[in-house]
Amino acid sequence: MTVYMTELLDHLERQGGTTPRQLMETLVGMGLIDHTLCKVLAVRYEVARQMEAGNNKTDAMWLTTEKYCCSYEYVRKCVYYYTDINMPGILSESVEKESTGPALTSHRTNKRRP
Repeated sequence: MTVYMTELLDHLERQGGTTPRQLMETLVGMGLIDHTLCKVLAVRYEVARQMEAGNNKTDAMWLTTEKYCCSYEYVRKCVYYYTDINMPGILSESVEKESTGPALTSHRTNKRRP
């Protein structure tokens, strides 16, 4: 843990945020939480939850669009293009096994097929 992280933890402990909700409110108020990444994380968790419930990936993504009132393209973007977010275990093996599209962990190349 860095000195900066230790200082931030000391500051948060002094403010007395004991519940996860209070901690989140404090971090959002300080501007340390990226709202876009929060939305991406929530969408990816929901798709993973739907898949664990037995839905295939496409159906899970459509159900997620209904829950969050967003477009299928936004959910697709969260699943396929925001892959650099450090979220271990979310949509990893289960999606890759069922996926008919590009794998979540691979990068597209511009190679032409023969």
